[in-house]
Amino acid sequence: MNLNTLCEITQEIRKVVIETMSNSDDYGELVKVRPRDITRKIDLVAEEALDTALENRSISARIISEEIGDRIVGRNPQCLLVFDPVDGSTNATCGIPFFCTSLRRQQTSRGKQSNYCRKFPIDWRISY
Repeated sequence: MNLNTLCEITQEIRKVVIETMSNSDDYGELVKVRPRDITRKIDLVAEEALDTALENRSISARIISEEIGDRIVGRNPQCLLVFDPVDGSTNATCGIPFFCTSLRRQQTSRGKQSNYCRKFPIDWRISY
């Protein structure tokens, strides 16, 4: 997976998050509460969007996510993805337009090669 693919996937996640926020009133619903963090419905929507984007491209990956933890999509992971689905989900649910998604790729076969699409804003009022 190259940087362009990584950024395409991030933009797809952004689109799904924006659509969900525009069409659903319960996107901020609490799903899980932990001592230092909470998971909202919108976080899980972004997680599912990542899985779908990978599956549509036949990309197998190990994913370490702030919300779900460690999982594998596909059969033989080609890379490691570190994912924060919606960083700033509390801002998003309060109408504060400062939140983003973060996705970083680490090639499993070459430990020193990595790419990342850092902090793509997912505020629907910003267009690229």
